Amino acid sequence: IDFVVYCLMSWIVPLEKSMDRSFLTPQARAQGYHFKFNVMALLRGDMKSRAMFYRIMRNAGAMDADQIRALEEWAPLPDGTGKIIWHPQNMANAKWMIGDKPVPESKEVKALIREIMEERGRLTREVPGAIEIRSTGPAARLALRSSFYELFFDAATAVVKRQTAEVRKAAKRHLGSRSEEGFTTWLRDFYADLPGFIKKKMLSVFLTYAKNVTSATASEVGKDIEWSAEMQEFVDKYMARYSERHIESSLGQLLEIVRDTDPDELADAVDTRMEEWEERRPKKEADRETVQLEEATFLVAATVAGALGFYWENDSDPCPFCKTLNGKKVGIGKPFIKAHTDLKAEGKGGQTMHITGPRYHAPAHGGCQCRVRARMG
Repeated sequence: IDFVVYCLMSWIVPLEKSMDRSFLTPQARAQGYHFKFNVMALLRGDMKSRAMFYRIMRNAGAMDADQIRALEEWAPLPDGTGKIIWHPQNMANAKWMIGDKPVPESKEVKALIREIMEERGRLTREVPGAIEIRSTGPAARLALRSSFYELFFDAATAVVKRQTAEVRKAAKRHLGSRSEEGFTTWLRDFYADLPGFIKKKMLSVFLTYAKNVTSATASEVGKDIEWSAEMQEFVDKYMARYSERHIESSLGQLLEIVRDTDPDELADAVDTRMEEWEERRPKKEADRETVQLEEATFLVAATVAGALGFYWENDSDPCPFCKTLNGKKVGIGKPFIKAHTDLKAEGKGGQTMHITGPRYHAPAHGGCQCRVRARMG
């Protein structure tokens, strides 16, 4: 497994992206077509390990019976019965939790779900579902990062695709006639209206994630933490700030290209940046937000539960910079790293990393997988 994850994937992912660019048209990529190497045979393990993996994925609503059978090279179940997503009574599938239509379509399945929900006294969707996490302590929060990663990635992909599609059309319309000013005006108008779309795609994922992190936090600190108006306000503000950051980055990059690029090369430069966004940005957003929102939610939830302060805890393989933070303690509302700090690396001969803004929680930098823990009374 380590060979596949830490060696092969570093080669496979760039190859997949290169093949996407070389062999697929922009239209095909926009429709979701892509190349993907199947490494499942290398990860199959023995029968017992595979059975455990399939059970976990089926119970989490991540795979249906036909998907499992396909991996074992078995025929699908008849009449489409293998495509139904089932879940135990103490779970809900992820699509339902974030407000989309339920995956099951048959009246029988819908009736069964309604009966289960009535028995539990939770007939409305406003009460969050919970992804079943068997880990405890901070491991439960780390498990949530993995469980929600694909949802973050998909939502970020939708936001990126909306931008790249519209920007390409506007570039063709304005830059074809050498109207840089018209393109700049269009960009400002487009991004002024984009927050509503970003909220539509991202808020439900953010909210469901925060509610699950709050439940994990309650278990970790040994306190009951109810979802409150304070927690809801936190998610709303986080959503607004996320939208601001995303738009500042997008608009800033494009305006810089318009300002610094020769007019004859401007259309190509914009298209190249759109390709870079499509290739890298959804992963970058998912990598950051699964850590940052989890950590921010933990701080708020633990504070509500009466935490006295927090301390930094490295992941299993911390970078030299984060090693210097391990065990550091701060009070409520105090940053682990102050703004405009040169963070020194451990054992790197004085090498530093400049931290522009304050860090009240992980991540300390891009790719950081550390976490904070609460100091309870």
